[in-house]
Amino acid sequence: MEIGQVLLHVDDLERATAFYESFTRTPPVFRVGSEGPVFFQLEGVRLVLDRDAPSTSLFYVKARDIHATTERLRAQGVSIATEPYVYFQRVEAAAGPAGTVEWRALLRDSEGNLVGLIEHQPAAE
Repeated sequence: MEIGQVLLHVDDLERATAFYESFTRTPPVFRVGSEGPVFFQLEGVRLVLDRDAPSTSLFYVKARDIHATTERLRAQGVSIATEPYVYFQRVEAAAGPAGTVEWRALLRDSEGNLVGLIEHQPAAE
């Protein structure tokens, strides 16, 4: 199974839409009226921002360069809750690409929700 959609509660739809458009560098693909929800398509996973969503979720976005992404977001005024750190090294492919080190970081979006960044880098020889 693959994740198909993440539904995220937001209080201010315009502010959250601007945040996620800047954060993901992807414009929304669909919006239901002026009150939302707003849909983003992120490499096969749909992110839906909705005032009526029942609660928040913690989700991780794959970063191509977690350190550069964190610095770009910090420069834009985004609150970095947890700096990039090595989560663990994957020896086998059961939980991710074998022979990689998994890096993670946490930030806060415009609504105060935690959002994770994740990157798999080749393990040091």
